[in-house]
Amino acid sequence: MSATIDRSTWKRVRLGDVIQVCHGKCQHSIESNTGKYPILATSGEIGRTDSYLYDKPSVLIGRKGTIDKPQYIDSPFWTIDTLFYTKIAEGYNPKFLYYLCLTIDWASMNEASGVPSLSANRIESLEVTIPDIDEQDKITNALSSIDKHVSTLDALIAKYEAIKKATVNLLLEPKADWRTSTMGESFDLSRGVVISKNEIERRPGIYPVYSSQSVNDGVLGLIDSYRYDGEYITWTTDGANAGTVFYRHGKFNCTNVCGIAKARIPKMSPAFVALMIAQYAKSYVSYVGNPKLMSNIFAQILFSYPSASEQRKIAEKITAIDKVLADYKAQLEKARQLKAGMMSYFFG
Repeated sequence: MSATIDRSTWKRVRLGDVIQVCHGKCQHSIESNTGKYPILATSGEIGRTDSYLYDKPSVLIGRKGTIDKPQYIDSPFWTIDTLFYTKIAEGYNPKFLYYLCLTIDWASMNEASGVPSLSANRIESLEVTIPDIDEQDKITNALSSIDKHVSTLDALIAKYEAIKKATVNLLLEPKADWRTSTMGESFDLSRGVVISKNEIERRPGIYPVYSSQSVNDGVLGLIDSYRYDGEYITWTTDGANAGTVFYRHGKFNCTNVCGIAKARIPKMSPAFVALMIAQYAKSYVSYVGNPKLMSNIFAQILFSYPSASEQRKIAEKITAIDKVLADYKAQLEKARQLKAGMMSYFFG
């Protein structure tokens, strides 16, 4: 943990003794993206204006609608009437109070039967525990540091996702000399088998079991044996993620909600074809009842492909970007887990 705390300095106070809750005001002349100052709602920035309502650091708390997502701003701003802004008393770190507000269950304080609502009195009457300013600063610095790291990773992920999109558009655009095939013509199609979570728990091992989920690369768990070994394409056959396509290689298993495609033509690259058909496989999904993409429909997916060597080159270039993305996303998940741990440690 990057900061330790001395809880002997913490005191119980009314939130109203620390902050003054103020009402936002309607801003009728929103000049989108042209004004100097942001106009803020519970959803975030909704426009710009050349005047501001308040110019000091402030914690913003939803008055109506989204009441459970406090915001923080340290530059001049305008808030509309569905969003409270706060004036912070001397001797308190505004950003510390923002982090503190993130730990409060605002939804449980809803005062309306319809659209969720909070009142200034309800917020100010809340009792909280706060340390002295030195401890506030220490905690704020630790959390701000991890927030900065998260923001950097978010920006890098957005950058490489844009690079991937441009690369995919460029490299996977069919050329005049490319051939066409359907999945059924070039691949043998089958389906995985039933593997329950209980079975995975009884037989822990090193081989991934892929399922219908798209998070964690579709991995349901690890088991002690494998059913497939080599290069394959898998796709989700049922449920909300139906039509999600993956390239698989090595030793693995698939559950019964995964379709499996094995290249029938030796010079066909599963890595390339997976990238190609992932762009439009979802358009073949049936949304009558539970979403489905069964093998007979998957077999009809038409795709274009170049020579075997060109397939490999294209797949390698895009896969290299995917690896960078996967690394940044893994770092981001660790950073978020670290922040959650720090928030629990500081405010738990």
